[in-house]
Amino acid sequence: MGLPTNQAKGQGCNPVSSNCVIWQGPDIPCIDLCHGDSVTDVVYKLATELCAILDTLDINTYDIDCFKPICPDPKDFHDLIQFLITKVCELQCCCDGTKPAQSDCPDACVVTVAPCFYFTNQLGDQITTMTLTEYVTAIGNKLCTLIPDINTIDARVTQLDIDAGIQASRIDVIEDELADVVITLPATCLYIAGTPAGDAINAIATELCTLESATGKPSQASPIGLLQAIQRQCANMDALKTLANRNNTYSGINGWVPQASYATVADSLNNMWLTICDMRAAVENILLTCCCTDCDDVNISFTTTLQGDQITLYFTGSIPTGLTDCYPGGNFVTFTDSNGGSWSTYVEVVNNLNSSVTLALPLSVNPALDVTTTIQGCWNRPSPGSDCGGLRCERILTYTLINTAPCPIPIYTPQVNSIDWEFLNNVSGPVSYAVKLYNFTSGLFVTEEIVGSTTLGEPLSGSLTGVGVYCATQYKVIIEVTINNNTKTCPAVFVTTLDCPCVAPTEVTAGTP
Repeated sequence: MGLPTNQAKGQGCNPVSSNCVIWQGPDIPCIDLCHGDSVTDVVYKLATELCAILDTLDINTYDIDCFKPICPDPKDFHDLIQFLITKVCELQCCCDGTKPAQSDCPDACVVTVAPCFYFTNQLGDQITTMTLTEYVTAIGNKLCTLIPDINTIDARVTQLDIDAGIQASRIDVIEDELADVVITLPATCLYIAGTPAGDAINAIATELCTLESATGKPSQASPIGLLQAIQRQCANMDALKTLANRNNTYSGINGWVPQASYATVADSLNNMWLTICDMRAAVENILLTCCCTDCDDVNISFTTTLQGDQITLYFTGSIPTGLTDCYPGGNFVTFTDSNGGSWSTYVEVVNNLNSSVTLALPLSVNPALDVTTTIQGCWNRPSPGSDCGGLRCERILTYTLINTAPCPIPIYTPQVNSIDWEFLNNVSGPVSYAVKLYNFTSGLFVTEEIVGSTTLGEPLSGSLTGVGVYCATQYKVIIEVTINNNTKTCPAVFVTTLDCPCVAPTEVTAGTP
């Protein structure tokens, strides 16, 4: 069999395959090249080494962010090596042994200073950095200003000490005494028993300052202190008539602190509350006896909830004193479902205001449907015995309960060409479910499944499939619930089928030239 040749046109020769040419040179261990290797191996190993060298020379593989800012940035490996040589020369002063320029020395570096050295320049900017020389100078100047104060403090400390050979230092004596002092503080607000004296004093001072900031100093005039505040009681308060009982004076109220004994904040609060209670009793009496009311003062509303066949009415609002339900049984109430079934009864409203009443709906009202509650409100005040005369207020109150109970809680599991569904029946009695599928983009109906049940809690399941159900497509699923020929549409749920399966590529086998 002959050597492989290149059959391309225009070559003018028959090239020989590199696999057939042998390296006759010596072994080259550094690239693992041996005498007798094919030229293909030789070229491959040389190319591999060349790629490794190129990777090493690639400047983008080196992180020089620590030198930022660099101007200009090194563009190639030569620039990078030259930049590093320059930096080494700067660290060793100059290559000829001379000192570098002042701006190149370390003391020209800019450093962040301590906050106590911040200052504002002529432009109003806060300066937080200095050169190393400026910072050292500033620190030296600050120390020079502190030395006289330190000398003064040393002198005063020396005066406090007495020669230890004669007697102990006065400070040592005080420290020894305080170290042995233990104070018991109230455990409820400060510390437990056995608190050291220093800690106890700090705790008391902290609590005292907190209390004083909230109440003010007892004797301060501005802002007003506690002693000034308690003196604001009305003049001659003891002899003033009370508002709730004009035959009584404040000094006659049980627990009242008379002026002769009145002196503390506690006395002030005591009399203040007794006065407030007297005022409240007077206002209450005004509301009961003074003013007549009309129907505009009637403020009643209600809502309902439904649990099974138990419907609960919640009454809120207010009604003037003296008004009652017009009828002994209460107000006439009608419950009507969305299919037309209804039931009426009487419910007390005034006695249940800001409370609730629960009733059991009869079979004539379907609790699985929307239920509208209508109250024929009527409240009156009989004329005899009333200074304001008789009053009758009527109004119709309505509340519609949108019943979501029939709608199940579905679980949808998308497949490639179908959507599986399942849920529990939550309706007692005959019910029909239609699970419908619509294309999300076009909105067109695709398919549906209809199932029925008569058992509460029965698991129902199925699969939406067939023509029009494709892979990787978004659909809208809607469940319609039908009870006693009345259909309720549940909220839509959006489901996307799984991606289309991959098609294996066709394998191509290369032929022999």
